Amino acid sequence: MHADTGREFWRDALSAGGLTTIPRWTTTPAPGSAGHEARIPDGLAQDLRRLAEELGIPVTSLVLAAHAHVLAVLSGESEAVTGYVPAPGARALPYRVATDVPSWRNLVVDAHATVARLVLHRDFPVEDLRRQLAITGPVTEAEFDPFGADGDVEAGRKTRPGQGSATPQVRTSPWLGRSAPRL
Repeated sequence: MHADTGREFWRDALSAGGLTTIPRWTTTPAPGSAGHEARIPDGLAQDLRRLAEELGIPVTSLVLAAHAHVLAVLSGESEAVTGYVPAPGARALPYRVATDVPSWRNLVVDAHATVARLVLHRDFPVEDLRRQLAITGPVTEAEFDPFGADGDVEAGRKTRPGQGSATPQVRTSPWLGRSAPRL
């Protein structure tokens, strides 16, 4: 029964289609990827922890909601499709969340609930199902990795910066530990 439920979940997710395309703001695209790291001020990190506790969710759900919102705004879409890494070193799984909700609180709660459903079915062989459904090409151009591992977004394999494809790759990896909270 669990395999049937997982198959149905991923069939519906993959069949929904769509891809959040990251804008190409350059006339001369080059292979590789770039990164940006910004420190979250201690006060803001404390506020995020407090809000997460109030909502009964992990801080990463707050950051994931922001990640999805930024992707939706950049793409001009009302939802975002990104990759979500469900465990350290795991391959990113397609994640879709509507961002045209009444409030940030709704977006955060929806983002968290969507991850909970995705994680429940994370062990299902999604790639095998993609092949069976004849779904080709990348499912996502962006990836959210709450564990902070580096890797090639499209291929789901570990690479060094500069070895990826010419497809823009966005990674969001929140580190909200005791030392130097950053994005």
